Amino acid sequence: MDEEEVNARFEKIDERLNALENKEISIANPWVNSKKKSVKEFIIEKSPKDGVQSATCIAYYLENFENKKILTSKDIQKCFKDAKLPTPPNVPDKVQKAIGRGWIAKNKNRGEFYLTQKGEKMIEEGFNKNGVN
Repeated sequence: MDEEEVNARFEKIDERLNALENKEISIANPWVNSKKKSVKEFIIEKSPKDGVQSATCIAYYLENFENKKILTSKDIQKCFKDAKLPTPPNVPDKVQKAIGRGWIAKNKNRGEFYLTQKGEKMIEEGFNKNGVN
C-alpha cells in the first residue's frame, strides 16, 4: 500500500468515526418499560366512545401487541371479557360497522378480518384528531 492509499483509508476511517461520535447513542435499560401493556390499559388510553371504536382498538391491540394478523369477532369478544370491560351487544355487528367505516377489512375466509391502514392511523392519531366522535 502506498502513502496515498493509506491516507485515503485513514480519511474514510476518520469520517466513520466522526459520524459515530456525532450520533446520539441510547442504551436501553432492560428494566424500563419491560412490561407488556394490557388490552384494558390500551383501551383506557385510547378512550373509544362506542363499541365500534372499541372493537377497532382491540383489533389494533391484537395485531400490534399480540402479533395476531387475522382476527375474528370471537377474538374481539374474548378481549372484552379478559379486560373485564362491558362487551357491547352484537360484536359481529360492531365489526361490520368498522368495516363500513374502512377501519377493518374482510379477509378471504368467512368471518375473518384485519385492521386496515386507515384503522391503524385512526388508533395511532386518536379518534378526536380525525374528526370521529
